[in-house]
This record gives sequence, structure tokens and C-alpha cells, in this order.
Amino acid sequence: AVAVAVSRLTKCRCLGKGRQILSNANEEICENLSIAASKYIIESGSHDDPPHSEMLPKTGWFVVEIVEACDVPRCDVFSPSDPFVEGYISAIHDNVFKRVSDIFSTPVKWNNDHPIWHHFANLECLPGNGVLTLCLYDSDFEDTQTLHRKTLLGSVRVPIDRLTESPSTFPMQFHQFGNPDKNPNFSISLRRAFIDNAPPERATFFIIRHGQSKWNCAEEERDHGGMLAL
Repeated sequence: AVAVAVSRLTKCRCLGKGRQILSNANEEICENLSIAASKYIIESGSHDDPPHSEMLPKTGWFVVEIVEACDVPRCDVFSPSDPFVEGYISAIHDNVFKRVSDIFSTPVKWNNDHPIWHHFANLECLPGNGVLTLCLYDSDFEDTQTLHRKTLLGSVRVPIDRLTESPSTFPMQFHQFGNPDKNPNFSISLRRAFIDNAPPERATFFIIRHGQSKWNCAEEERDHGGMLAL
């Protein structure tokens, strides 16, 4: 009987150690998944270069302010679009028309057909007779296959020499959604900002919430104190 008891105790201890090992392994897997997910989200937010793009050395400040867009087409059935703007400057360099600035992006304005940004973008180049390309997208984070999907709603190319310190409005070219009959005032307003100092830099961070976490439990129990504690 003593031998049987010792054998059972040994098995229990082994099972306990096994569970502890599995628990530690699960924690390590979760941590690795967290790091991988964070890296994937940050990298998926980066932009691919347009054709014939070769970055030039930083040569100065060229600051534009994206003021607003009007009469943005809808691509969602039950709600307005979630618009944001991406832009870059192209110019002739070494007899090739190519992108000569970084790509900037405005914040997303959720459910808004008249988004107002007042977003300053420092393109850090002196393009001369370049062209500013602006693309207005609808943002969609609800797609289950990708972390971030965007739909092109409109675009416009503005010669740099047409930008002044006062805001100018330019009609946008329609793409997949909208038309001049439904959205006759589809346009974007912007200006060139002449400043002595570069605008403040902004950074984007992502909060990742994992399933089966303490946050989920607190959320299900409506424990707001517990959610804040996390």
C-alpha cells in the first residue's frame, strides 16, 4: 500500500511539473505571438513605393497642410466613409520622373463625408517644379483577412508652383465609388506652410488585446476598475 501511495504521489508530482512546464510554454508562446503580431502590424502599416521611386537625400523642408475634403463618396452601405489621405512629391531627377519624398498619411476621420484634418506634413525636400500627388482612401479595419485594408476613393495631382500660403481647393478624380452626379463637390483643400521650424513629429502606436485575457474577463464582468488597472 505504501509503495502504491508513493507511486501515485510520484505520478502527481510529475503531472504537476508537466502542467507547470506546459503553462510556462504557453506563456512563452503567447509572448512570442504578441511580439510577432506587434511587428506584423507595424510593418503592414508601411507603404510600398510607387513606380520609379528612388529616394533623394533630405534637402530641406517642404511643408504642406492638408486642410479638409468635401463631399467624400461613400463605399459603405449604411455609413459614411472613413477617409484619410496619403501624399508624396514626384519630380524629374536624372531625366526620370520619380518620387522624391517620403509618403505621408493623415489620421483617419471615422464616418465622415466632410473630414477636417489641418494636418501638417513635412516632406523634407526641395522639389522645384515637382508634383504633389494626393490619394484619398477609405479605411477598413474590419476585414478578417488583413489587418488593414484601404479603398481608393479619389486622387489629384497638384503642381507645386500652384500651392500658396492661402488654402486652395482642387477637385478630385473619382475612382471605384462615387460620381459627379452623386458627389459634385468632391474636392480637397490644402496649402503650403512657410514656417521657420519643422512641425512636431508624430508617432503611431498600436494597442494589442489578446483573447482569453484578464481584459476580456474584466470586460465581460463590466469591471471598469479592473480594465483600468490593466
